[in-house]
Amino acid sequence: MSRTLAVIQSLILLTSVMILSITPVLGEDNDGIVIDEIVEWSTDTDISENIYIKSNGKLTISSVITFRSVAEIYIEEGGVLDLIENGEIISQKRASSLSTLGDNMSKLIIPTGEYLEEMNIIIVSEEPFSLNGSKVYVNEIEELSMSGETFRIQIPGGEQDTQLSFDGFGIFPIINSIILETPTGIIINEYKASSLTSDNMLLYGENGVSINSLGTLQITGNSTINGIDISS
Repeated sequence: MSRTLAVIQSLILLTSVMILSITPVLGEDNDGIVIDEIVEWSTDTDISENIYIKSNGKLTISSVITFRSVAEIYIEEGGVLDLIENGEIISQKRASSLSTLGDNMSKLIIPTGEYLEEMNIIIVSEEPFSLNGSKVYVNEIEELSMSGETFRIQIPGGEQDTQLSFDGFGIFPIINSIILETPTGIIINEYKASSLTSDNMLLYGENGVSINSLGTLQITGNSTINGIDISS
């Protein structure tokens, strides 16, 4: 075999095992992104389509992939989705409410100490639920019976954050958000419930992205999946 022919064959072999690093593209049917070979996404990308990983496909993600709309990731049997090296899949639409467990077990910390002045805490329930029949304990001392879709608590000024503990009688409140406002009704800040420090509370709501896998899903190297439902 000539030296030239040997070099050519070596190049062909190397090319055949290379991992492609490309920007996501639509499949031929324009109904999503089709992965039917070995592909790596190493550039942060926003996506609004479904992803189909075929039986002969492997998608490696080492970047941040953000879904801007409702979508699904399908992994066929034999297909592989591999997150490595701090890779992330993020859904902009995600569950953000918190469901309480009752018996004064569920706690939520409100950062009132950041503002010092007197203010109101407004507890906003998840639609279409209400706060009827449930109680809130302020700093484990003051007990208040809640009602309606929103409930307002007056908090004195100070440097301490406020702890709210929740209880119910068969119907435990589901908290959508917390609003801080001045005594005159000017909104200071609004927090999604899931963004606050909590204890013994369950995430509630719908995520915008789901992974349906008959194949392999691997998450290594400090990689994460945020706001995504997984079924297999």
